[in-house]
Amino acid sequence: YPNALFVGINSGEKKKKIKKFLRRHKFNYMILEDLSKSVASLYGVEALPRTIIIKKDKKISFSGERPPKSL
Repeated sequence: YPNALFVGINSGEKKKKIKKFLRRHKFNYMILEDLSKSVASLYGVEALPRTIIIKKDKKISFSGERPPKSL
C-alpha cells in the first residue's frame, strides 16, 4: 500500500516484553508504546489485536479485529 502509513501500537505492555516480542517478529513499520493506554482509550480499543484505518481527513474508515481485504 504505497499511500498508507502503518504504525503498530503496543498498549500497556512492559518494555522488556515488547523488545522480546520484536526480536522474534520483524516488523517493517514503526511500533509505538501506549503505556498508559490513552491511545487505546481514545479509539475505543477494548480487545487486541485491533486494526484501525484513519483517512487523511482524520476520520476512521475502518475499525475491527482483522484488516479489510481491500483498502
